[in-house]
Amino acid sequence: DHVSKLSPSDPIKKNFGDDIFIYPPLAYLIPSAIYLPFNHLLTSSADKFILANDTTFSGNSFFLPLLIFKLPFILFSFLTLYFFPKLFSDPHKSRLAQLVWLYAPVTVFVTSCLGQADTILTFFMLMALIFVKNNKLVLASICVALSALVKPFGLILLPLIAIKSYKENGFFWSIKTVFPSILLWLTFIVPYLGSPAFKMYALFFLLTSKTSYAGICVSGGTTIRWLYIFY
Repeated sequence: DHVSKLSPSDPIKKNFGDDIFIYPPLAYLIPSAIYLPFNHLLTSSADKFILANDTTFSGNSFFLPLLIFKLPFILFSFLTLYFFPKLFSDPHKSRLAQLVWLYAPVTVFVTSCLGQADTILTFFMLMALIFVKNNKLVLASICVALSALVKPFGLILLPLIAIKSYKENGFFWSIKTVFPSILLWLTFIVPYLGSPAFKMYALFFLLTSKTSYAGICVSGGTTIRWLYIFY
C-alpha cells in the first residue's frame, strides 16, 4: 500500500511496481522472525537489495547479508530433509527420498540461488502428508492451512482430508477435522483485509490464477486445467 502511493519516479516504484504484497502473510512473517536476531546487519544492507542492479554484487564470492536473507529457506529445506523418512516405512526408500530432495536441481535453485518461500510451503505440505499417513487428520488440516498461508496451492488437499475423515467417521467429524485449519487461516488473513494491495494481489488474483494456470491446450482458446483434472 505504501509503494502504491509513491510517485512514478521513485526508484522503489520503478523497480517493483505496486504488486509487492503478492503472498499470504506467513511467507513474510516466518522469514521475518528468523531475520530478527540479525536485524541490525540486515537493516544496514537492505537498501542494497531493494535497489540492487546486476553490478551490485559482482566480484563478491561471499556476502553475509545475502546468505542471511536466504537462511529461512535453507533452514526449511533441511527440516524437510530431516522429516522426509517419516513418510516411508522402508529405510531404503527414505534415504532415496532424502537424496532426491537434497540434490534435486529445483531444490538447490529455489533454496540457495533464489531464496524462495516454496521450501516453507513444501515443509508444511510434507508434514500434512505425514499426519495423514498416521491418521492424525486434524493436525494434517492445520499443516495444510499453514502451507496455504505461504502460498494457497496446498488448499487442494483440504477437501481430500475432509472426504477421508467423512468416510471413516461421518459428516460431523469431517467438519471437526477441517474447522481448526479454516479458523487458523482466517486468523492470519483477516488483519490484512483492510489492505487494497493484499486483496488485489495476494488474496484474489495472482496466486489464485497461478493455481489453475497449468493445463492442456485443446484448442486456440480452450485449456483443460490440471487442477480440475486432478480432482
